Amino acid sequence: MLTASYAMKYRREGAGVGLAYFGLAYVGFGLAFFGIGLLQTHAGCMFLIGDCYQHGLPSYWLEAKVGVNSGLKILNGLALTFVYLNIRRS
Repeated sequence: MLTASYAMKYRREGAGVGLAYFGLAYVGFGLAFFGIGLLQTHAGCMFLIGDCYQHGLPSYWLEAKVGVNSGLKILNGLALTFVYLNIRRS
């Protein structure tokens, strides 16, 4: 939906970099989730992203995972907002 809305916007107004910013943000969150999975697998967890109660993980690990998940939810909310704004202006 985001790509289609930006395609409509770019057809109307010319090319821009708005979609590229979202792409970079999603790549960053993908790398963060990949890093979480690697660290949890290294610590001996059964799940890549889920709960892990291993002694080898730092005490702030749960807060870091909640922060990454919350950031992704905010980014998805922003993406839906921009979809609405791009379609509304057409």
